[in-house]
Amino acid sequence: MLTRYPYPKKPANLNFTLLNFPKGTLFNRAGKILNNYKKTIFDNGTRIITESISHAKSVSLGMWVNAGSRDELDKERGIFHFIEHMIFKGTRSRSATQIAKDLDTIGGFSNAFTGKEQTCFYARVLDKHLQFLTELFSDIFINSLFAEKDLELEKAVILQEISMTEDTPDDYVHILSDRTFWQGDPLGRPILGTKETVSKITRKEIIDYVSRFYSPKRVVIAAAGNVDHTLLVDYFRSFLEPLSDENNVSFTRPVPLVTPTVSSYPKELEQVHLCVGAQASSLSGEKRFAE
Repeated sequence: MLTRYPYPKKPANLNFTLLNFPKGTLFNRAGKILNNYKKTIFDNGTRIITESISHAKSVSLGMWVNAGSRDELDKERGIFHFIEHMIFKGTRSRSATQIAKDLDTIGGFSNAFTGKEQTCFYARVLDKHLQFLTELFSDIFINSLFAEKDLELEKAVILQEISMTEDTPDDYVHILSDRTFWQGDPLGRPILGTKETVSKITRKEIIDYVSRFYSPKRVVIAAAGNVDHTLLVDYFRSFLEPLSDENNVSFTRPVPLVTPTVSSYPKELEQVHLCVGAQASSLSGEKRFAE
């Protein structure tokens, strides 16, 4: 949906002042500075960040991994999204059914998503169940089995997801837009992968990617709500601090060149779906909020 914003016939003279914020300042999505946040970094590089909201009765917690579809080899497109699906399918001590039951028993909600540059697993529980959630998420993160029998079942699910996306114009237009905007760059690849690449993904490849990319230095744990930072750090310390970072892959993400391009994908529909993109500052750039 396109929204039109009214503007004066003659542009007003607007003066912008770029504010210099101290390094490490955190903002929410609205650009508001987070004042009640605390941060701890384990010796292996894992970061834990919390924002305390004392009047809340629940806690939302996410485990973010600095790895996404942009970091995949071309022949293994879709593997990080595949891992996202597989990671809830069972550990050495919990079956997929048990994981679901454990969350249902405490009235929790969990989900996950994969992006171009990150993968996230998150949940929301009552504050009194936070310790249990840290144990569950640590188990999933460290001990997932990625069993062969589950691999083939999830392939069918993901292939169906790809087909559904291709048949949904308001979703598919974004895939076409990325492909056009980031021509030839991994950023232009669909996060889900393709039917061809997903069909060929093996358990060995999944375990290899998890070993190399799901390393402590790439992990950020963020929690907001009625959370005690010190307690949360202690909960995770015994599980995550002993993890080694020896398999961590060092890589760079060069800024791709963008060439102005127009492309179309004709299809007999009653509507036209349009995407317009322009290159802007980095997410961590000083001019981000001005733009």
